[in-house]
Amino acid sequence: MEEPIKRPVEKIRLEILKHIEDCGCSVIHTGSSDAPYTYSVGVEFTTGQPDIVIAGADARVAQTIINNYCSLAKKGETFECDKPYDKFIISLGIFFKPVLKKHYKKFNALNWFNSGTSHYNIWQLVLPDKVGKFPWEINFSKKLMAIQKLYY
Repeated sequence: MEEPIKRPVEKIRLEILKHIEDCGCSVIHTGSSDAPYTYSVGVEFTTGQPDIVIAGADARVAQTIINNYCSLAKKGETFECDKPYDKFIISLGIFFKPVLKKHYKKFNALNWFNSGTSHYNIWQLVLPDKVGKFPWEINFSKKLMAIQKLYY
């Protein structure tokens, strides 16, 4: 396995700020291969809608979903927790859940970006399994449950 490229922290911060300026958010993918997670930085700053985290999804899929969310938010669309949405994944709905504050420390770039702010929000975009079931439903995929960590 290739060693990840190490970049100076200041260069990474400048890249994040540039992405936020150009696109409305930056997307960070991290975590282990058996428990990956991807999150936005800057959505709340640019749109007023919370930043989001997606756990257990392929990096490209998660980035596409987050960029779609940011684009919709920039156009003025608003979202709510515990309400189904079908705009993100064709033929499957998603839900947003508020991330518990005890998990915020996991999202380093968000903590850095919001360091001067006493209040910011992170929501988890909860993915269904292949048959459309969610983690709170009976017979939800055990495989997806193992990699889609729940932060709510």
